[in-house]
Amino acid sequence: MLRMVSGKPSLFSVLFMTQIFHGITSHQCGAGIYSIFQKMLRGHTYMTIESQAGTVALECREACHTDFRCQSYNIDVLNSKCELNNRTKEARPEDFVKHKDRYYMARNSKRVPLGSIPELPAYSCREIKASEGGQAVSGTYWLDSTRSGNSILAHCDMKTEEPEFKAVFTNLGSTAAGGPSSIGSHYTGQDHDGQVTVSSGIQLWTVPYTGEYRIEAIGGAGWYGENSVVQNGGRGAKLTGNFNLTKDEIIRILVGHKGKRGPNSKTTTGGGGGTFVVRGTNTPLIIAGGGGGIKNMSERHSGM
Repeated sequence: MLRMVSGKPSLFSVLFMTQIFHGITSHQCGAGIYSIFQKMLRGHTYMTIESQAGTVALECREACHTDFRCQSYNIDVLNSKCELNNRTKEARPEDFVKHKDRYYMARNSKRVPLGSIPELPAYSCREIKASEGGQAVSGTYWLDSTRSGNSILAHCDMKTEEPEFKAVFTNLGSTAAGGPSSIGSHYTGQDHDGQVTVSSGIQLWTVPYTGEYRIEAIGGAGWYGENSVVQNGGRGAKLTGNFNLTKDEIIRILVGHKGKRGPNSKTTTGGGGGTFVVRGTNTPLIIAGGGGGIKNMSERHSGM
């Protein structure tokens, strides 16, 4: 099991500039619309609309207000085009740039908050907080940190601006000696959905956030002979440690299987497999040995 403990806070600045453009009426400004001349939000346009010089401002405004994904828009004055954006300049200040032929419009009236619906996931908790002017509260939000198109629900701590992440890795239902061959639907809807692939029985997990993670590894239990009074094998080891992981690095995870009975005699049994968590190609983070196989056991310690 992996759980994110904390992240590294960072400073961000939000620049508020208001300049009324001649094509927008005072009534529209009162509805929560303001413009910034010769500026645009770059790289977050999901739809471009072609219009005419006299109507582009009104058509763009109406298009933005009827599309729940629209957070802001750019107007290309020279070419009479409208660009709908799924981010605001507050969310992505690094992409708010100068452009002599455009002006930027913010949608504040009935704007759907970033991360509040799966169709509008944020890249990070920090982006949500910035998008809301620093006023976002801790809670559950939709995130797509890998930008894969698969949004997941995660709890954001807005004090640290990092998600509370929890992932439980299993053997994916496999009992084969070579381990699992595919993820299937085992992690669907969980925090690590879409972050794991399988290669040669080993699960490759792409770290979604930079921060400190608590990793708990448990080795597979051993099996027991058919004549054993206690029908349980030896327990696998359980180890826990905290580790600093970096976004996009690959963690290799091998989950140990439970032991089996011998093929020729049901009174002989095998031990459980070890669970290995390593970073890169061969750097161990934590290893938990498997439990021993039991031929015949009359009493078992209750454990801790």
